Amino acid sequence: MNRETTYEVVTKLLGKIESVGESHIDTKRYENLENTISLVNSLLYDIFRASRSKNNQQASMVMSGKRAYEFLKELSETDYE
Repeated sequence: MNRETTYEVVTKLLGKIESVGESHIDTKRYENLENTISLVNSLLYDIFRASRSKNNQQASMVMSGKRAYEFLKELSETDYE
């Protein structure tokens, strides 16, 4: 499954999260947002755990660990404003 397909499947499962200014819609979208945040939090924790392998002796673990670490570093340096 490619990245775009995965994104489409997840957003269909969890629903839209952007509010539109209509309380009957935004109440549901807020719930969707909470579920999306929970999923992302779990995924980020998995990536964090993978990043701990960056100093391992096995090359395949180092490769994954470094990529996970680089991603988390990029994420922390992103300016969202």
